[in-house]
Amino acid sequence: MAAAAMTLAALVAREESGAHESARALSAKGHHALAAPVSRVQLLPRAVAQAGVQALAFTSRHGVKAFVAANAWRDIPAFAVGPATAQALRDAGFKAVLTAGGEGMALVNMLRVQLSTIAGEVLHVGGDRLSVDVAAQMQLNGFRARHLPMYRTRALSSLPSEALALLRAGRVGSILFYSADGARVLGVLVETGGCGAQARAARALCLSPSVARSARIWGWSQTASAPEASEASLFTLLETG
Repeated sequence: MAAAAMTLAALVAREESGAHESARALSAKGHHALAAPVSRVQLLPRAVAQAGVQALAFTSRHGVKAFVAANAWRDIPAFAVGPATAQALRDAGFKAVLTAGGEGMALVNMLRVQLSTIAGEVLHVGGDRLSVDVAAQMQLNGFRARHLPMYRTRALSSLPSEALALLRAGRVGSILFYSADGARVLGVLVETGGCGAQARAARALCLSPSVARSARIWGWSQTASAPEASEASLFTLLETG
C-alpha cells in the first residue's frame, strides 16, 4: 500500500512561474510533483514618490518585483504578508523588513500596531485583484493609505495536458493550493476538463485557513491547511499528512 501511495503525484496549483518553481523544489525532495498553473501574472511597474510615505506593505513577491523595477528607494520600513515576500524584500535591498503571519488581515493588524496614524501614508503594493483590501482596512483604522496595483493576474483557461491525464487516471494524491483565488480557479478547470470527480479524490493541501475555506467548497476528499502560512510548512503537510 505504501509503495502504491508513493506513485501518486502532487499537483502545484498556483500562478505560472511559481507553480513551476514549487514543483521543481518538490521534485528535488523526491516527490512526483507537477506544475498545474491556474493563472498568469503581468507586472505593471510604476514610479512612486517617496515624500510623505511612512511605510510600504506588500502582499506578494510579484508586488516586490514590480516595485523595485521602477523605484530605487529602500530606506523605509517594508511590511510583508509572509516569509517568501519578506525574503524577496531583503533580496531587493530593503533593510527594515517586518513579516506578518501569512494572511492579509494579519498584515493589516501588524501595520495597525506598528505604525502611527499621524506619521504619514501607508502604501500597499499589490495586484489588481485583492482578497483583503489592505488600504481600505487601514483607512477604517484612521490611517492615510493607498492601494497601488502593480501587477495583473489572469486565470488560465485550462490545465496542462499532463496534469489532466494524471487526474483522469486517478493518479493525483494531493493538490497544493497557495491562494483562495487559485483554489477557486482549479475547481473550475477540473470541472471543465472533465475530471472533477477524479480530482475530488485528492487531498487539498492549503497554505492557510482562508485558502482552505475557498478550496473546501469543491468537496475534496480531505482539506487541510498548513500550520504556518509558508511554503516550507505546506511541504511538511504534504510529507506528513
